[in-house]
Order: sequence, then structure tokens, then C-alpha cells
Amino acid sequence: MDFDVKLIALDLDDTLIDPIRQELTEENRRAVRAAKEKGVLVTVATGRIYPFAKKWVEMLDIDMKVIASNGADLRKDGKSLHRETISGDLTRQVFQRLEGHELFKFAFSGDYVYCTPQDKNKELFTKWGYMKGEEYNFPLRFVDSWAEVLPHVEGDTQKILLWSTSGRQQQLIRKELEGFADVLDIVCGGGVNLEITPKGVTKGAALKRVAKEYGIAMENVMAVGDSENDVSMLQVAGVPIVVANAQPEAKAAAIYEVATCEENGVAQAIRRFVL
Repeated sequence: MDFDVKLIALDLDDTLIDPIRQELTEENRRAVRAAKEKGVLVTVATGRIYPFAKKWVEMLDIDMKVIASNGADLRKDGKSLHRETISGDLTRQVFQRLEGHELFKFAFSGDYVYCTPQDKNKELFTKWGYMKGEEYNFPLRFVDSWAEVLPHVEGDTQKILLWSTSGRQQQLIRKELEGFADVLDIVCGGGVNLEITPKGVTKGAALKRVAKEYGIAMENVMAVGDSENDVSMLQVAGVPIVVANAQPEAKAAAIYEVATCEENGVAQAIRRFVL
């Protein structure tokens, strides 16, 4: 069967990037390069704020629009070309609703992630590449309290990230935020996190926008992901693929499955459906 793929959208964490080593393997890099040499466009669709994705964008030599913050920010050459944000009032309401819950909270705004010193999370910061001693050039901004964080992000909150301490707490927080379902999208981006964006702002909506701008029909788009925040782009892509380590929600939205992230599933997908 000829899939005639003209655009590939790749999730980063647990799909393209190994969750343990946080590395882009040479096999995956070669496969992406081969797809590009064939004339296929390749982009990244990630929940990360752009500065945390920039390293991988550059390693893959991506020269087209990149989908960051679950579709809330579209970038090209580092410049934000389209941005969707949560209103200041709504941002404030969400954090007020979360008062009393012991979890790690982060607000993505512009080129920075804002949080308090109490929100330092070793697992997450390691994933982001935060190294002690390099804080001066890292896009994290610590503010003493959330009351002081809000003035920095009001009107320009692309995404709110919540990192729970357990799966049970994650479900409790999701239940707590059900009242915002009409105005916010709340999905899991992996593990025990929850990612919040304006209603309708998803990887899928952004991927449709990008494909249209490049004149590509969705039937000619291949998307590869692993988490609930990838479901929207798997639902709109003509060739929806998950890696074998994907969450059940993502597997249900895909048609095809390849090897795990650790086993270079992205390279396998490109060889099978593109090359």
C-alpha cells in the first residue's frame, strides 16, 4: 500500500526521545534525514515550551513550523508566529482551585516556565535538561509565591503543567478541574502530569493548521505519538501511529503500532510508511 506521506509530525518525549537517557539515537536521526532527503517535510509536535524543544529541533535540522506547548505556540526559526493563551482571569481561577493540593505547578509563558522554589521536581527538571550551575541561561523563572507568579504570566499563559505525586492524585486533580471543561482542554502528557491549554488548542488543531499552510492534505500526514496529548493529532492524521509503549488512549486513536521508543519506533515507522 502506498501511503504517500508528505508531512511527518513527531512527538518528542517517550516517542522520539528516550525517557531514560534523554537522547536522540543515531538510528532515529538517520531515518528523519532520509525522509527529508526524499522530500518529505518533518516537524515536531510537543507539549514542551519551545526553548525546551529547541535542542531537538536543531538536532533534527527542522526548518519548518514547529508545534510547541500542545499547539498553543507555533514557531519557525525560534520566532513565535501564532500563539493561543489562557486569559489572566482563567489562569488565576485554576490556581485558586488548586490551593491546598500538594503538587508541582508550572505556567508556560513566552519563552519561560514560571514556578516557585517549592515546585522543583528532580524527575521533571532532569527531563528538561536543567543543570545546577546553568540557571542563568535556562528558561526557568522562580518566583517566591504563586501570588507573585501570576502577574508575570497573566494574559500570556500558553499552558499550565501540573505534576502529581501519584496516579491517584492525578485523577483527583482532573476531577477537581472538571468545572473548567467548557473553556480548557486538560490532558495527560505522560506519567502523572496534566497539561492545560485553552479549549480547542491541541496538537491536532495545530497540525491541521500547519498542513494547510504548507498545502498538504491530512490524508498525506503521518503522526507518531504515545500519550493522551497526542490523541488529537492521531485522530486527524491520515497515517496515525503509536510507539508500543504508548498510553491506552493513544493506542485507541491510532491505526498502526511500531516498536517502543527505546527500540527506535520512530525510525521503524519512517522506514515502513515513508521510505
